[in-house]
Amino acid sequence: MTKKNITLAVGFIIAAIFFGIYVDFRRGSVEKNYIAQITESSNSIENLAKEYLAGTDKSTFSSYQMRSLLSSVIETYPETMLAAISDSNYKIKEVNRTKFVTEQIFSNFQSEYSSGAIAVPNSQTPVSRDYHYKRDGKELSSVMYIFVKDIGQYKFAIAYPFVLDAKVLTRLGLEIFLIIILVVIISSFVYMSLSKKYPDREPGQRRRQAGQETRNDNAALNKPFDLSSGDDMSAIIAGIAEKSGASSIFLYSKDNSSAMSSIYGQNNGSVVEPNKVLGESIVKELSRASAFLTNKAATLILPIKDKGTLTAALELKREQPFSRIDIRQIKTLSQGLIGKIPARETLRSSGSYKDALVELTEKYHLSGSDFSVVFISCFDEMGALNHTQRDIALQFILPEIKKYIGQNDKIFEYDEYIALLMEDTGSSFAKLTAQKIKEILSKFRFKVDERQARLVKPVFSIASTDSGMPPEKLTAHALKGIAQK
Repeated sequence: MTKKNITLAVGFIIAAIFFGIYVDFRRGSVEKNYIAQITESSNSIENLAKEYLAGTDKSTFSSYQMRSLLSSVIETYPETMLAAISDSNYKIKEVNRTKFVTEQIFSNFQSEYSSGAIAVPNSQTPVSRDYHYKRDGKELSSVMYIFVKDIGQYKFAIAYPFVLDAKVLTRLGLEIFLIIILVVIISSFVYMSLSKKYPDREPGQRRRQAGQETRNDNAALNKPFDLSSGDDMSAIIAGIAEKSGASSIFLYSKDNSSAMSSIYGQNNGSVVEPNKVLGESIVKELSRASAFLTNKAATLILPIKDKGTLTAALELKREQPFSRIDIRQIKTLSQGLIGKIPARETLRSSGSYKDALVELTEKYHLSGSDFSVVFISCFDEMGALNHTQRDIALQFILPEIKKYIGQNDKIFEYDEYIALLMEDTGSSFAKLTAQKIKEILSKFRFKVDERQARLVKPVFSIASTDSGMPPEKLTAHALKGIAQK
């Protein structure tokens, strides 16, 4: 469990405890303060009613005087929701109520009040009632706090709703905000304590592939570029497959597109052609998630990140679902691949060879602008290379080729060849460029295994439109030419 997750868990627990205590304590406190306020209001109304009664000739209320008094109470004390005058037997003579007291609420109140069920004359503690009613088909409830006062020969009922005014709400909001600040401070302290006790480990030094250091053109003659690291990568993947029980495992490498292409694959222990692609949606998910499960958790796609950046992914399949423990173990093993995975497609031109050729052909027909097709074979003299070794070699070869071609020229992989589409270039300049590329590539040596380090012996074939050949036939001509060399 990471420090971040531990801190979040502690923060949630502390927040739950604090808010539980706060709600339990504050709920009673808020109600107590509110009752104190409405008790003071009811006492004022009682005094007003007694003064009103004392001003009558016979110490009795006429219907008009009752209505006048009740109207005055509702207007003067807007916090009240109902005021009623009854005789000593609790039979209501006059009532004034706000719009919040529906017919159903009033009917329930009147039924209870007339029976004397809620009558506690002159008590400083109100009677609480929760009346249910329906509105627009919904079951609702309204809480009422009711005081009953003796006014001469009459009973005076005063009802208040349970509401929180703006001052109380503001105070509650500030108190909750302070609790949140306190939780954040405590969580920060927990995180700092964990960071001090368990400091972050520096990421392991990435294994540098031989030949990536700064060099001049002749340095390649002194030290061969190492392709044997591909074997290390294969061994790690085979070990992951064996320990996880995966029948199929594929390694994907991040390229300059939004997708990921497979660069290595094993099926039941045998190396297979890596011809799979992870789509843009899955790649986006892998950038955010720590693992991606499909096929009822029997297929696991695990992102491989270097310093937080998604660089590759592993796809494993087996009959049994992958558990959290399995994922954790595989993730640990996959860290050994960091620094051993060759970049894929990052040095190639975007788009496809076919589309670029069509574009140049259309330009040729419109403006007569010549172009050349150049095919390069680099690996025929090096013996059999696996796909990973070939990708590593291309990491060093392609940047050198790009130094000698124009900004608008395109570079692609075409089967086992490197293909160049050189815009506004005739056969003479294409041959001159090919000669310069051949000179520099001929200086490269690659270490295939512990015993072999071989020179690159590039072979070129060129086809250009300025020779009178139709642009649609350039590719076939160049391929035929390189096959004959």
